[in-house]
Amino acid sequence: MDAAHAGLTPPLSRTDTFLAGAERAILPVGAAGVVGALLSSNGGFFPVSWSWASLALLWVGALALVLRAPFRPTRIERAFLGALVLLVAWVWISIAWTSDVTQSVFEGERSLMLVAAVGAGLALAQRRPVRPLLGGTLAGIVVACGYALATRLLPGHVGHFDPVAVYRLNTPVGYWNGLGIVAALGAVLALGFSLRARATTSRALAALALPVLLLTLYFTYSRGAWVALAAGLVVLLALDPNRLATAAGLAALAPAPALVVYLASRSGALTRQNSTLAAARHDGHRIALVLLAVALAEAAVALGLRAAGRFAIPHALRLGFAALLVAAVLGAAGGALAHYGSPARIAHRVYHDFTAPPPKNVVNLNTRVFNLSNDGRIALWKVAWHEADANLLLGGGAGTYQRYYLQHRVTAQNVEDAHSLYLETLAELGVAGLVLLVAVLAIPLAAAVRFRRHRLVPFAAAAYSAYLVHAAIDWDWELAGVTLAALLCGLACVLAGRADGAPALGARPRGVAAALAVGLSALTLVGLLGNTALESSQAAAARGNWRAAESHARTAIRFMPWSAAGWQALGEAQLGLHDKAGARRSLGRAAAKDPRNWVVWLDLIGASTGKAQVAAVNRAYRLDPLDPALVPYLAVLAGG
Repeated sequence: MDAAHAGLTPPLSRTDTFLAGAERAILPVGAAGVVGALLSSNGGFFPVSWSWASLALLWVGALALVLRAPFRPTRIERAFLGALVLLVAWVWISIAWTSDVTQSVFEGERSLMLVAAVGAGLALAQRRPVRPLLGGTLAGIVVACGYALATRLLPGHVGHFDPVAVYRLNTPVGYWNGLGIVAALGAVLALGFSLRARATTSRALAALALPVLLLTLYFTYSRGAWVALAAGLVVLLALDPNRLATAAGLAALAPAPALVVYLASRSGALTRQNSTLAAARHDGHRIALVLLAVALAEAAVALGLRAAGRFAIPHALRLGFAALLVAAVLGAAGGALAHYGSPARIAHRVYHDFTAPPPKNVVNLNTRVFNLSNDGRIALWKVAWHEADANLLLGGGAGTYQRYYLQHRVTAQNVEDAHSLYLETLAELGVAGLVLLVAVLAIPLAAAVRFRRHRLVPFAAAAYSAYLVHAAIDWDWELAGVTLAALLCGLACVLAGRADGAPALGARPRGVAAALAVGLSALTLVGLLGNTALESSQAAAARGNWRAAESHARTAIRFMPWSAAGWQALGEAQLGLHDKAGARRSLGRAAAKDPRNWVVWLDLIGASTGKAQVAAVNRAYRLDPLDPALVPYLAVLAGG
């Protein structure tokens, strides 16, 4: 009797075993690759990076739909994808009333990448997808943070040493607060794998990464990222059914990273600007050795916790530990009250410090971590509210905040974003857009509550919540790699409800979805070609290679006929070539397509004379009255 007739599963051949292993590796390797690549490309801030990511994700999703039979999405998975599609559709629809078509299209392209990521994740995820998805996300974060930390501990060997620039770690994300929140997300995920991974190797590797991530977070000097990490840990302990065991593991794993952070904070060469390369290299090598020892110790602690978890903990000991935790919290609260005064006094002090201006000429960046100043964010939030108030239902259109801010600002501070995802969404997309955004962000939290008994879901929800808190006070959404890392944590919560016996998606829905993915990838390819040409033109202009800048600008115009950006780049290249007549024609086309683009009018000032120049100065002044570049031309405006 053969195996089939006996009801037994025949053994897999070597080829089948290899293919099965490769299929299981697609999700974690894909997550690690796209997260690591975007984070390492200035956090995915620029259009070319998110265009490449969208293209790759759409094709991976299409191939997964064609070559395999993915599970039929559950109700909560459909709700998550559907809400995200509606939000992205609203971003694109806002082009109908936006004052900045170019930027609105960029916002639409970036948000499309998120839809592609969720769609690809749903298509690739099979049985038990939470661990591989979170593991891949963590791996991508560790690669980016490990490189960032290496530039600080191995200066001159890794990266570029700049003692004059602000001495806050930001490479390769390009923004210290963005790197800080990424490190915080990774720290929460590493904690989860250190305590809950089934494989011994996974626990050890995660524990090795934990001090690296926390030391990276420290060197960003990002106050908001520390606050977000604390908020994430609160969510973790509130959501985790095994919170006592998690709290005990946290208490066991915290001392080693705390030690290396403390020792790093005592290094003057690593915490102060204007340090010499020799001093920074000496202290960096010393801390690197300490970090290595601490990481090995952390791995040993994680393995010790795993061994201890095999033994039953007496009920009395559990109660004793719980009482100790309560006593520690009450003691800390009592100490805070004794030192700072009543809760009302503490709240008044926090409000005063938050509204105070930031300290000037900070040399020791350790002092920055404990400063509560909002760094001018309140003024940015007020402008966002005023833009929202002008069109509360629809908003000003995706990507319009910067233009509204420059026209209505009261200081010379130059920013592009409101430093609050929720206020900026209200300003640009109105109440309708904010409702859609809240729906998208809330669904993973609802899924986390429902599936909180999964070993890793509380940690995924904690990391995701840390991002949501940080996004309230910064511009994380514009860093596609940062947002993607958080979104994958949310997707893991949503996917935790997949059952082993879930039915496969039918052939017709698979074909429709694959066709949509291919169609969107074609549109994305056109956007990629245009964005690449525009970026190449700008790079050539920065080098002073005006011929190349002109050539790339003409290519950008072909692929982006709806945008003023290509015509603007062409006009600037022609100015560089001293072709003022050509520049006036090109910039005039740009102004016709985008009459509220103040930079185009600044360029027209340099390309024009007489009344045309006066008109350009007047238009630029109305769009951005506090722009320092206008100062030399204000006399022209007065004379006109």
